[in-house]
Amino acid sequence: MIFGRFTQQATPAQVAAELNAIGRQLDAQQERRAGGPTAPLFVEDVRGIQNPATRRTARALAALLTAVVGVVLLIASVNVGNLLLARGTTRRREWAVRRALGATRVRIARQLLAESLALAVAGGACGVFVAWGVNQLLERSLPRLASGLDLRLNLALDWRVLLFTIAATFATALACGLLPAWRSSRTRELMAMRNDMLLAGSHRRPWGVIGQVAMSLALLLLAGTFLQAVIRMQASDPGFAFTDRVYVQGFLPLSPQPDDQARDAWARALERLGRLPGVRRAALSTFLPLLPARSDCAGTADGGSSVPAATGVVDAGFLDVLDVSLVSGRDFARTDTVGADPVAVVNQRLAGLLWPNRPAVGQTVLIGCRDARRATVVGVVRNAAVGAVGEAPRAQLFLPFSQHYSGGVVTFVVHTRSSASSMLDPIRTALRESVQGIRIYTVHPLSDFVAQSSAPLRWQTSLVTAFGGLALLLAAFGLYGVISYRVALRTPEIGVRAALGASGGDIFRDVVAHGLRMVLIGVAAGEVLVFVATRALAAVQSNVGLPALRLYFIAGAIWIAIAFIATYAPAARAARISPLAAFRSE
Repeated sequence: MIFGRFTQQATPAQVAAELNAIGRQLDAQQERRAGGPTAPLFVEDVRGIQNPATRRTARALAALLTAVVGVVLLIASVNVGNLLLARGTTRRREWAVRRALGATRVRIARQLLAESLALAVAGGACGVFVAWGVNQLLERSLPRLASGLDLRLNLALDWRVLLFTIAATFATALACGLLPAWRSSRTRELMAMRNDMLLAGSHRRPWGVIGQVAMSLALLLLAGTFLQAVIRMQASDPGFAFTDRVYVQGFLPLSPQPDDQARDAWARALERLGRLPGVRRAALSTFLPLLPARSDCAGTADGGSSVPAATGVVDAGFLDVLDVSLVSGRDFARTDTVGADPVAVVNQRLAGLLWPNRPAVGQTVLIGCRDARRATVVGVVRNAAVGAVGEAPRAQLFLPFSQHYSGGVVTFVVHTRSSASSMLDPIRTALRESVQGIRIYTVHPLSDFVAQSSAPLRWQTSLVTAFGGLALLLAAFGLYGVISYRVALRTPEIGVRAALGASGGDIFRDVVAHGLRMVLIGVAAGEVLVFVATRALAAVQSNVGLPALRLYFIAGAIWIAIAFIATYAPAARAARISPLAAFRSE
């Protein structure tokens, strides 16, 4: 398979014609073995993710990011709505004067909507500019797809994204501008000249702030859950050794080639690697842990139900090189060849599923969902990570390389005596010298590959944490704005209370208590919300579970501290209001 990007003018037919012309030139330059003409190369314009399992994971990640961005957008919209409502309330007398001078309600509402749309245009333009830079940063920070190939996602903005952004921006602006416009159109001239209306409206329940606290707390807890998963993954034992190991992926392109000749070529390469100074042991297989593995059905010979199992073809010594210890039985031997009886090695998870109350060694396992093949279990090994470090144990089945290899990419794992990085070039040179025409795709330390396997989860964690911090900041500013606005509206009331003997400390505590009550309600709602969200997320992201109990306390404590900080300045200002200043404002 060859992956590439088309230029803007190229078409699949043109690329196919060019590649087939190159193929004919190569055929003319090289002596091709007998076997008839080769099929022409086919070029397909690949869009999206072809693998169903990877596509499901990508959809789950896209849904998560969409939900997170939607929550941040909603918090920002509530903030803008609160600001516009506060601004509209302070301009009630202005609207009353305009109405008295002949302005219609429609004209006033139209002016407010025009002001909201002006804000939307300015904010949308800034947002598109920022998105262009942020997307470039995300492209560079996005880890490679876990496929063994250097494929990266293209996050460039296109016209569909821009149209959606414009539509969302104007919809948000209209939603935030309609309520102030509707309320201003209902303003009565006489009532607007009096502060009674303002005082009556100041005691409404600020559900917008409570919703902001709940949603920002949910994002904060979600970020903590992802961070908890990263820490758990880094502390987990993958079940195999990866330090001082090198993995190599290679392929023999000469075709047609009998399987026994290919196996002999790989055996020569393995022998050559074993003689290298600085190499302890070397083995090969058709798979590598933490890469997408082939799955097959494994069942018992007595007609019991079969279970899906990750299947790997390995040679004798591969499990020993990775230090995957035997629990019972034996490893594959050099005598397990094509003519010998078929054998298999299973892990503890598969043995427990198929033979829960009896030893697995010596049992017959049926391999294959259709036309099942029989094999005798000769060994049981401990559970090791199959798709991701820290995942729940999965059923795994190993088959001998000498009996089941039928071409394709192979993976060498080399256990070195010194640093793995110092052996990369000698290993590459030895393989090229031992196997003529070998294609070497990857030569890397296995420890780097294991670290890279957790890169997608770390990237998701950093992204969710960034959005959670942004939501927390927006909600904190929203709380501060609402408390400050409420103190401004209550200036006459606070003056009356001060005149009747209320101390500055009493007023300070009243304002702070009001802010804390809103935050506590929001914290309770947010913890319920995140409990539901993480249960749904755990169904598609195996490494993410429910938040630890301490995360709930930490997130709640953070919000209580923020609530005190956000309400301190307005409460201190309210405590300094004198009765004379309050009556003068009236």
